[in-house]
Amino acid sequence: MEALRPLACRAAALAGCALAALAAGGCGGDDEEDVRAAFVDLRFAYFAGDYGAVCTGMTAPARRELADMGHGPGGACPHDMAERLSSAAPSRRDRLPAEIAGVVVDDDRATVTVDLGGRSASAIAFAKVDGRWKLDELFGTTGPAPLDMQ
Repeated sequence: MEALRPLACRAAALAGCALAALAAGGCGGDDEEDVRAAFVDLRFAYFAGDYGAVCTGMTAPARRELADMGHGPGGACPHDMAERLSSAAPSRRDRLPAEIAGVVVDDDRATVTVDLGGRSASAIAFAKVDGRWKLDELFGTTGPAPLDMQ
């Protein structure tokens, strides 16, 4: 379970932001807006349990990180997500008010900074692959600090 905590934190950050992201809108160029949209799409797919769509929104290195989690060999990405993230299903923490605090685009890399419930921030890495922005790292970004949700 402890091995899933960093990914669960990233999932929580992804899960908590769509409405704020849509309300904030993009104020930069097309890339910034596309990164925001990719983030929101991932969030909706995650909440819907559409792991195929989440996997489509991940780079190959991020999918490899997912496959390397756990004790057994990795399989197809949607299977790995269902098997390895079952404890990271949307929780009360996921539903905290959230806001995309910023998007920084540097060529084919981007970082989305997410403010989760006004208590913590996460920096989530994206990369542009074949003209499409995708989640690039599960563990190389910063996650929110643990919250007492009791």
